[in-house]
Amino acid sequence: MSVFNTSASHAITALAGSARRVRDGELADLTSPLDYPAEATCLECGQPVRIERFYLGEWRHIDRFSDPTG
Repeated sequence: MSVFNTSASHAITALAGSARRVRDGELADLTSPLDYPAEATCLECGQPVRIERFYLGEWRHIDRFSDPTG
């Protein structure tokens, strides 16, 4: 599954294997609607990115990863 967005400087694509569920920090299956929202590492720049929902969701850069432990 290729889910991406374009920022001002580059396409936002999650690095393969880096997506984690926000709720508990476990690996996310981006083909499962129950694993959203999710955060990952941007393939292009190495910065954190987030996607809120499965259907029509778009990756966006964020300042830092969420802490699932609260």
